[in-house]
Amino acid sequence: MANSTPSWTGWRRALLILATAMAAVFGGLAQAAPALPQGPVGGYLSDYVAAVNGTDPGASTRFATVDLSPDFGQPHDPPAVQRFFTRQRQVTGGIETVGFRFEDAAETRGVFVFKDSIYGGLRAIELTLDSTPARRIVDFTFVSTPAWATASIPKLTSDQVASRAAARIERGCRADVFSGAFLVAHQGRILLQRACGEASKRYHAPNGIGTRFNLGSANKMFTAVAVAQLIEQGRLSLTDRLDAYLDESWLPKPLLDQITVGELFSMTSGLDDYFQAAQSGSLQMNRTLEAYKPAIHALKLVSRPGETYAYSNTAYLLLGLVVQKASGEDYYDYVRRHVYGPAGMASSDSYALDGPEQNLATGYFYVAPAKAWFENRTGVPLRGAPDGGGYSTVGDMLRFAGALTSGKLVTPASLELLFKDHRPPSGTGFFVMDSPAGRIVGKDGAGLGISAELDIYLDAGWVVVSLSNYDDGARAPLEAMRADIAAASPGQARP
Repeated sequence: MANSTPSWTGWRRALLILATAMAAVFGGLAQAAPALPQGPVGGYLSDYVAAVNGTDPGASTRFATVDLSPDFGQPHDPPAVQRFFTRQRQVTGGIETVGFRFEDAAETRGVFVFKDSIYGGLRAIELTLDSTPARRIVDFTFVSTPAWATASIPKLTSDQVASRAAARIERGCRADVFSGAFLVAHQGRILLQRACGEASKRYHAPNGIGTRFNLGSANKMFTAVAVAQLIEQGRLSLTDRLDAYLDESWLPKPLLDQITVGELFSMTSGLDDYFQAAQSGSLQMNRTLEAYKPAIHALKLVSRPGETYAYSNTAYLLLGLVVQKASGEDYYDYVRRHVYGPAGMASSDSYALDGPEQNLATGYFYVAPAKAWFENRTGVPLRGAPDGGGYSTVGDMLRFAGALTSGKLVTPASLELLFKDHRPPSGTGFFVMDSPAGRIVGKDGAGLGISAELDIYLDAGWVVVSLSNYDDGARAPLEAMRADIAAASPGQARP
């Protein structure tokens, strides 16, 4: 359930989800790309590259203790950061700098572009810096590669985009950094479907196009859609207080009286994140929403409701309870009837891991000291919840994208609400991202042995789905597609 959206939401979660494999093969780098800036920011970026590549033993510690601001939103102790960079070295094969540009005159925001060795592609990170002379990093968000870095890529046809994606998937499979299924569609036509790796290493069962993968936080989208549907029907409002839907067995009355549905929706409730706060293994046997009650009731406010965005699993778990109360239906039944059903998602659900459902991929996470993959069964809840952990296939996720954007699930007005960029990167269960190919919406999910990515190109007509049962396996090939899709789009912006 932990988030792995394009925003860098925390080193602690990064360790569990190994959040950021570098993206993919690319026709050519932009000529005369800008070098790293002089001063502290250039030093921070040099530390990042050296820490990933393992060329400077002190780089990781400097990044954790010097480069990141005290206001950086999540814990970032040196051992955690070191393990993160060790994993990055494995999944990228090493990185090299392409360039950096500030995005504002105050030089508090800038985009760093670099290239990885395994996939040969570009990746972009947007840094938010404090306003002190040290310009330390307060936020770290993964974004689409900007036009100044993609401008020299030759024009591509849609079939060439798909061919390049297939080559990347093959490389990722050979390097054993991708295990899963991948789908590319343009204007409703499927151009590529590939699967590789094993759904079960224990039994050597292969992944296929129909394999069901854990979505992690990607199924927050389904909860957000359910909320939008009930708003359309007048059965709830974003201004409603939680006391209209939850009782004091969930949260103390002062919190129920303060927090609104809209603050949950936009992840500004101020509540601590139950998934981060939970003791290791304490959620493992949860199969009902009621089972989460002790973890939720123990939470405190970490900021005043409505004031501060913080990525929140708590918010979307509570929204599932709101959906349940407002609709009069069990949350899982509601999503089956009103989201999966109309979208034609016959192979999607929050399956219990001890149930009879077939073709569920087992998740695997890599332990570097042991040089081995381990099953994630002891690290995930028994059943998914409104904030994450459901299962789906690449085909069903394509069907969801089509049903969502065609009006089968919600009205155009609700789409505007869902795709409003409330808070970066995913204030309404979807991320919203600008790219040289136009606007991209979707969601990602990550955790131990969980990696899921969905990109819906609202302007260019592409849908890319990447699902993997390896930590961060889905991200790299999908993010590489963004630069190629920009090269195939008639209106690609130029610097």
